[in-house]
Amino acid sequence: MQYIVLAVILAVMQAFLPVPRQASDSSAGASKNVQNQPGSEQADPKHSPAPVNADQPQGHDANTDKKTKENGQQSVKITEPITVDVVRPQTTWTDRGVWFFNLCLAVTSALQVWLLCRTLAFIRRQTHEMKRQRITMREQLKAMQGQLVQAGKQAEAASDAAKAARDNIELVIGKERARVRVELQKFDLADAGKFIFHQVDCLVFSYGTNSAFVSDSRVWVGVSPDAEEGPPDSIPARQPISVPRVLHPTEDGVKKRAIILTQFTPSDVDAIRKGALFVHFRGVIEFSDWSERKYVTRFRYVWKPSFSAFFDSWGGYWSRTGKPEDNSET
Repeated sequence: MQYIVLAVILAVMQAFLPVPRQASDSSAGASKNVQNQPGSEQADPKHSPAPVNADQPQGHDANTDKKTKENGQQSVKITEPITVDVVRPQTTWTDRGVWFFNLCLAVTSALQVWLLCRTLAFIRRQTHEMKRQRITMREQLKAMQGQLVQAGKQAEAASDAAKAARDNIELVIGKERARVRVELQKFDLADAGKFIFHQVDCLVFSYGTNSAFVSDSRVWVGVSPDAEEGPPDSIPARQPISVPRVLHPTEDGVKKRAIILTQFTPSDVDAIRKGALFVHFRGVIEFSDWSERKYVTRFRYVWKPSFSAFFDSWGGYWSRTGKPEDNSET
C-alpha cells in the first residue's frame, strides 16, 4: 500500500514540473563567447582596431603573428558588467494541454489505485466469506451424511416393521380363516351287480374359526386300471356334490354322496379286489371367508381293498394318491 501511494505522489509531481527552455543571450553564453574570443577581439568595442597596412614588409607580419600568439595566452579581465536581457518564454495552448493531460493522468491513476484497493478489499472479504461457506458446507455435508445413515436405518426399521406387521396379519388371517376338508367313508362292494350304479359317501367339514362361503364344488368318480391316473374329465365322471353355500364350523360335517354310473359285474369286483381295477374319487371345493380371500381345497383318493381272515370278509380303505398339489388346501 505504501508503494502505491509513493507512485501516485511521483506521478503528480511529474505532471506539474515545467518544461525547461534555452534563454536567448544568457549571461553564461555571453561570458563563454567573450572568453573564447582571441585577444584582439576581446578589446573594448568602442576602440576599433587600427587598419592594417598592406604595403608593410613580411618581417613586420612575423612580429605581428608573434604578438598575436602572446596575447592569446593572456587572460582578459572584464571590469564592466555585461547587460543580458532574459526573455521569459510564453505559455502556449500546447503547454496547457500537456499540463491538463498530466493532471488527468494523475487523477486517473489515483482513481485506479483507489479502485484497486477497493477491489482487493472486496476480494479479501469474498475469500473470507467463501472460507466460511466452505466450512459451513462441510459441516452440512457431514450432517447430511449422518441423516442419510439414520434415514437408511429408519427405512430398514420401517421395512422390518412392515414385514412384521404383514406377518402378523398373515398369522391372524391364517388363524381366523375358514378351512374345508373332505373325508370319504367306507366303500362296500357286497351289493355289486344288484344295482346299475354305486354311490360313494363323504363328509365335508368346515374346521376353521369362521364360516366358509362355497362358490363351487365338483367331484370325479370312476374306475380305471391305473392306480395313479383316475378317470378322464368327462361328463359321466364329473358331477356336483351340492355342498351348501355356507359351511359353518362343525365337528359332525355335512354328509354328501357321489354316484358311480357303472354297474359292476362279479368279474369287475374280482378285478378290484385283486388290484387289476381301481376306484378313484377326486374333487375340488372353492370358497372364501370374511377376508374375501379365495381358497381352494383339492382331494384325490383311490380305494384299496383288503381281506380280513379273522372275519373272513373283504374290506378296504381310501388312500390319498396323485401329486402333492392334488391333495392341498390353499
